[in-house]
Amino acid sequence: MSVIDLKTIDLSHFKIKQSYMTSKKKTILANIKYYSSNFIIQTPVALILSPPSININKKFYQTSLFYEHYKFNKKIKYFVDKINEIEYYLLDKLQTKCKYINSIKSSNKDNVFFNLKLQMFNSKPVLSIFDKNKQKKSLEYILPRSRAISIIYLKEIWISNNKIGFNWILLQTKIYLPFLYIEECLITEEIEKKGNNTCFDKYTKMLKMGVPLKAIEFELEKNNLSINKFMSLHNRTHKNSSEKKFIKPKINPSMLLGIKLKKNKRKKKNKEKQILAKIDTSKYRPPTKDQLSDILKSLKKIS
Repeated sequence: MSVIDLKTIDLSHFKIKQSYMTSKKKTILANIKYYSSNFIIQTPVALILSPPSININKKFYQTSLFYEHYKFNKKIKYFVDKINEIEYYLLDKLQTKCKYINSIKSSNKDNVFFNLKLQMFNSKPVLSIFDKNKQKKSLEYILPRSRAISIIYLKEIWISNNKIGFNWILLQTKIYLPFLYIEECLITEEIEKKGNNTCFDKYTKMLKMGVPLKAIEFELEKNNLSINKFMSLHNRTHKNSSEKKFIKPKINPSMLLGIKLKKNKRKKKNKEKQILAKIDTSKYRPPTKDQLSDILKSLKKIS
């Protein structure tokens, strides 16, 4: 069993096997083969608007792949056109007058639905479902608006009530859950930053205060913090601090040859002159003769 590349297919190698009729519903079915094996292909990324559901009247599971604005995506447009081309080619081979029910239906000019069926066993759907890490999941894992890459195969042509169509079967699907439904923890490590502080500052202080290393390791493990990271951080900071303490300036006596130092000349300051310079002497000038005569006239005689 191998997946076929749509770009390499040759329509002339499609074969319609002998038809047969189901007993209850009087539906004619005819298996389809490509060369001598099943026609299995991979779909482009599509949206699953709603999980697979059971058709109560016809009692089979069905789902749809939704392609939005497919004409603006070359890969998706090529896929949609190729599916239509295959179905039209097989209809021409049958030359029937039944009403054709297209597997790809357009909701408007830009959006299409690709209708698929699920195989059944003991009245239960058979489908291999994987998450983005290729882990096996149940049918309930598919949630509305999940993105999916799927493996499908063209099983048969059906004719019923003067209508004709094709059964495309969903074999496998890889589901990428919508952003809102992601349940896995995306947080790698909780770090509280205040300036340059980290979550290990508390334990660094404990180490400086003389708390035994085993007790600190126990606390780190209890709070889901990496012991190795703490030790590497401690060793790095200890190394840096020790290097800073013992770094000596690299100055040789030869560097000072030919250098003359300037003499520091101290200026003698006269304190009296400084004091007099600050005093406003204009206010302390001796009075003139006129000023003295006016002052004497203003004086009053004492009895």
